[in-house]
Formats: sequence, structure tokens, C-alpha cells
Amino acid sequence: MLKQLKLPHLKGFRSQAQAKTKPFHGLIPKKSIGSGLFLAVMGGAVFSIGANSIMFYRVLEQQAEHQIREVLSTEVNAIESKLTPIKQSLNDLDSVLTLMHEQGVDDLESYKTILLRFFLSRPELVVGASLQQVPYGLVKNQQWFSGFYYENYNNPGQIGSPMAPPYSDIMYSDLAIDDDAPNQEYYTVNINTGENNWLEPYEWSGITMTTLNHILYNNSGKMLGFVSMDVNSTELSKELSGSVVSDQGYFIVLSKLGNIISYPPDTTKIQMKYDSVPGLAEVWDKIQNDNSGLI
Repeated sequence: MLKQLKLPHLKGFRSQAQAKTKPFHGLIPKKSIGSGLFLAVMGGAVFSIGANSIMFYRVLEQQAEHQIREVLSTEVNAIESKLTPIKQSLNDLDSVLTLMHEQGVDDLESYKTILLRFFLSRPELVVGASLQQVPYGLVKNQQWFSGFYYENYNNPGQIGSPMAPPYSDIMYSDLAIDDDAPNQEYYTVNINTGENNWLEPYEWSGITMTTLNHILYNNSGKMLGFVSMDVNSTELSKELSGSVVSDQGYFIVLSKLGNIISYPPDTTKIQMKYDSVPGLAEVWDKIQNDNSGLI
């Protein structure tokens, strides 16, 4: 068991299914990301997959295990450093918005301005930010409001409109108007569950993304709506582009349901299921059932 692990749901594994020599059975180390962000939202796993025809001889068992654990820990910390600021930014946005609500602020432009300020100072990997209210939740004279700022990719069919200079590289849309947000799954899931969550990976303007949703409540526990930040999973793959040990192996990120979020060796596999990765299907059930240690 990895005694320094703090969270159970985000794990790292190494599969030896592709090894061409006798493998060191049981050497599939897994490690929590150590951040409530993955635990609460993705509940997924970081895996190092690959085979090294030398390192799995039993004479090198302990050395190989130690090296893989160290590299895995480093990669886990690197991911955490990128994702934790996103959760913190949403927490801060929550604090500002609920304070505004408690102080009686209910005009649309004030909430749009705050959302834009947070988007302009967004963490790395964030490409979009939205604020969506329940009926009359924040803006009292308007039933629906789903403000959305996102990076302008100049793609045909983008919803909304580009902002005026100096922010012409940013698009703005009220999703309630442009995308019928209250009837879309990305809205109804949040309202119905009332819990923070990560969306499964999806395609947007030519990049693969996932979204962290954070539910807003007032001081009395009444739901006001939710805020979201869209994370560029394609860029996340670049953070995991290094090999595991001795130029062998690679890292991938999967969601709780086994959908690939980040896969450096072949980005075309992003959004595909875990069984598209050779050797992973055989150990997926064990990965789901075990929280830490070796398989």
C-alpha cells in the first residue's frame, strides 16, 4: 500500500500486459492525485502503460517498483498543480457571487462583470467560464441567465459574439438564449443533482475538454445556480508527454466511467473507452475496486 496516499479515487497504475518477457506480476502501482478536485469531479485515474523487456526481470523488481512510484508521484503532483487552482478559482467566484446576492445585487451587468474578471485571470488550461442561474436566482427581474465567456477560436458556428477591443479574442454568449441552456443536459444535471461534478470529455471547437461545475447556494441553503470552468484536456496531454522509466511507458488520464481524457501517445483516442488501450481492459475491474497499492 502507498501510505502517503490521501485520496482514494484518483489512482495511478502501470500495466505490464504488453511485456514481451516474463513480467513482474503485481507491479501496477497506483497513486491518488492528492487533491479533492479529481476526487469530487472526475473520480478517475492516471495510468502509466507500457512494457520494458528488461526491467521486469525479477532481479530488478524492487528497483523498477521504486522508479515507477517516484515518476508516478511526480506526474500526479504536476497534474494537481494545474487543476487545484481551477477549483480554488471557482470557490473564490462562489464567495463573491453569494456575497453579492446577500447584499441585494440583482442586476445582470454586475454579474457579467464579475464573471469576466474571473475569466480574464483564469488558471492555466481554462478556456471558458460560465455562470448560470436557476429561475430568478441571482437576477431577480430575469427568469434565465447563463452567461458564458470563452476563448475565440474564430471557428464557423461559434455561439455568441466577440467582445469589443481589447477583448476581441474572447467570445460572450448567454446560453439561455443562444443554446436553450435550461433544456440542455449540462444545465439539468447540475440542477437535479445539486452537487459539484466533472463532465465526461467532449469536443469543442476542435479541442477536447472537460468541465468542472460548482453549485451555488445562499446562506440559507437555497440553490442559486452554478458556475463552471472548461478545461482543455488536449493541453493536459502535453503535461504527461514524458516517459515513465528509461524512455518506456506513458501516462493517460481517464474519467470515472473509463473515458479517456488525456492520452499522449495517440490523441485520437481521447473520448474513447478504456478498452481501446491495449492491456487496460484486463485490469479495469481491479482498478475500479482497489484504491491504492499494487495490482
